[in-house]
Amino acid sequence: MGVSKNTLYIIAFSIINCTLTAILIFSKLNALYSWLYTSDLFMYDQLLNETLKGNFGLEFTYGNQFGEHAYIFVLLLLPLKLLLGSYMVTFLVIMTPVVFSITGFLLFFLIATEGNRLNGFLGASLYLFTYRLIEALVERVYGFHPDYLGGFFAILFVLFLRIADHRKKIESVLAKWSIWVSAIFLFLFMSIKEEFALVSILFFLILFLLTRSKRHLAFTFISVVYTLFAFIFIELNQTEFNRTNTYYIMSLAHRLLNNPFGVVYEANVEFYLIIGLLSGLFVLGVYVSKHWEFYAVALFFMGLFKLSFSYIISDHSVVTWHNSPGIVMLTGGLILQYVSSSRKREMSILLSLLVLVSMISTVYYLPAQFHDRRVTDAELSRRRTAILELKKATKPEKITAIPLFAVFEWRDGSRFTFYPRGIDVTPKGIASYVILENEKIGTMRELGCFKIEKRNNYYTLFSRLEKCAKLDGPREKFMGEFGRKAIGLDYI
Repeated sequence: MGVSKNTLYIIAFSIINCTLTAILIFSKLNALYSWLYTSDLFMYDQLLNETLKGNFGLEFTYGNQFGEHAYIFVLLLLPLKLLLGSYMVTFLVIMTPVVFSITGFLLFFLIATEGNRLNGFLGASLYLFTYRLIEALVERVYGFHPDYLGGFFAILFVLFLRIADHRKKIESVLAKWSIWVSAIFLFLFMSIKEEFALVSILFFLILFLLTRSKRHLAFTFISVVYTLFAFIFIELNQTEFNRTNTYYIMSLAHRLLNNPFGVVYEANVEFYLIIGLLSGLFVLGVYVSKHWEFYAVALFFMGLFKLSFSYIISDHSVVTWHNSPGIVMLTGGLILQYVSSSRKREMSILLSLLVLVSMISTVYYLPAQFHDRRVTDAELSRRRTAILELKKATKPEKITAIPLFAVFEWRDGSRFTFYPRGIDVTPKGIASYVILENEKIGTMRELGCFKIEKRNNYYTLFSRLEKCAKLDGPREKFMGEFGRKAIGLDYI
């Protein structure tokens, strides 16, 4: 007795999904332990660590990170931080690839519940090969942003909502609980950042206008309420060290006044090309299938709305955390439009072609996912030994301004900021120590306020003098906002 086609689809999809996920995890872990990640990954870990110490949202880049964005999702990770400790950065690095993989499997099986495993296989495969998504999820330099999860959570809350609304047509235990599962994924989606809550309003408003469903009207109201909460949450946590949403909006307004057409030209050709291509394919799906899939339309427009924020922050790269989730939403809307059609044969042919082209595109960009080492393993080991030698000479409760790519060694909860922050770059004056590469000693800021404590073959440790009029004022401002304990001055 041969293997059924359905089983072959499951096996083939599992191989593709697990292979891409393994590549992502391997590449990201390799980057993490090779000192190739810095900045944002460790900033999220730092704010979790400081929040557990009682310093809500504190980190030493923008003061209170919750004054930047409503990262409620990050707060949900506090129990894991408490459990994992210094291994939290490893968890954050692999979380996005794992959620990417789980979303793929759920997408496959949820589409298959409608009785067409071929379209389930093709639709879910198209999701896996979303344009430059694998490259985006590697997150060169930065390592982790919760924003990337937004595209995945969007697809999941829409799929489960769709099942809930079609419950009479779908006989399964899943259908019974799908509305609650959808609500959970919707909450996770909105909790990532205030802009995700904002775009969810458009999604449910479009869905309500198309369906006139009271359920969708209720979800619209919930999205509005949560969005208001998110912006109030940011306002309550803002300090003078934060950038604000107003800053970005005023920046856009200024650019528009100076050169209205220049804002449009800021975006690169690839940005417009991929949006135009996906939009054309969506319209083609509508034309061939002879119907609009309401959930697909709403999801697609939500993705376009998300991508429109790129003009506010002047970032039009399709692989950044600002735009990649929007591309995923567009792809998700396209998939839903194609798999929901009653013209299964025609849509299967179109999906097959799209999967083939998308797979070729993914394979083309795949070699770039393997990071080039900055130094050899032996050299990295020597640098690690050297910087840990100096780190032992500092007090972990005080802030050390460190080289960008050495931050992995501060994952134990010792306080840090990235040189020259903490000296003469905001937040100014809060660093009690500075560690610099020996070849960069000539760039040392405010050298008169520091003395050399220790030096080895690679790095030099500076400690701050007890009194320094030039830096004392800015430090007092920081302590006035967060307290002396926040920078370790209450410790002996």
